[in-house]
Amino acid sequence: LGAHFSEVNESLGAYAIAGHRHLPEVTQELRALARNGVRLTFVPHLAPMTRGILATCYFDLKGSVEELRGAYAEFYAGQPFTRMVAESQATKLASHTNFCLVHVGAQGEKAVVTAALDNLVKGASGQGVECFNIAFGFDRGAALESAIQWP
Repeated sequence: LGAHFSEVNESLGAYAIAGHRHLPEVTQELRALARNGVRLTFVPHLAPMTRGILATCYFDLKGSVEELRGAYAEFYAGQPFTRMVAESQATKLASHTNFCLVHVGAQGEKAVVTAALDNLVKGASGQGVECFNIAFGFDRGAALESAIQWP
């Protein structure tokens, strides 16, 4: 699976099945939050679009989905660029923004959490701007609250 337009256009494919470069940091952060051990399967897919990541995470539901929603809402309270949403979102709805749209649901005894974001803004570039703002005493959201129109 390539990374050039002619190789990925009109195609969708899994990559780094044996182990993605971000798996160690994802596992580290989940273990820091979890009371018990974490078993994680992380298989990203490459879709031919300019902007967007849609993460869908499945895990055993302990307690009710309402309790899980409450835990997520509490964790993200006060985070200006993370929004808890009532319905699962598509990448188009986060496109050109610094927002991460998080939905918590369930299918039977499995929790299903989705997160949609624009990887060009909410990704490393947006993080860089946000860190710059904090480091130099600017409002955290300066230059990140309006729609970014390019590309």
